[in-house]
Amino acid sequence: MIDDLDNQIIEILSIDGRMSNAAIARNLGVSEGTVRRRLNIMKEQGIIDVKVILNPAYSDVESEAIVGMKVRIASIRQIVFELEQIEEIRWINITSGSFDIFVNVVAKSLPDLLSLLQNRIGKIDGVDRLETFTTMEVSKDRYRGI
Repeated sequence: MIDDLDNQIIEILSIDGRMSNAAIARNLGVSEGTVRRRLNIMKEQGIIDVKVILNPAYSDVESEAIVGMKVRIASIRQIVFELEQIEEIRWINITSGSFDIFVNVVAKSLPDLLSLLQNRIGKIDGVDRLETFTTMEVSKDRYRGI
């Protein structure tokens, strides 16, 4: 379980992922060893993962969409497994409401997006209907630094 200090460390790193343990410790008024130990524990337990995030302005991704999916509920786990294998899918959410699953997809172009929807996602057994919401602009995405 994480506490307030862990949350403060995470918040600092979410702003500047390259900040040193010593600088984090100074900001929080704790020892560098405390910060290092807390980070190691959180990494080992899978609470945090450190990654580089590409600024979308430098990406070759031109098309992004959220896709609502109606599926046969009995097949939902198999469908999610198959969706997980598609590299162009950033996230998958099982939901309640009008759609059973939402996915966020990216493609190099609109024709590539269409191909992804028609030839891969739409052909998964158990997928009954897709509705695509093309992203016009991303105003905030904490995980991509926007």
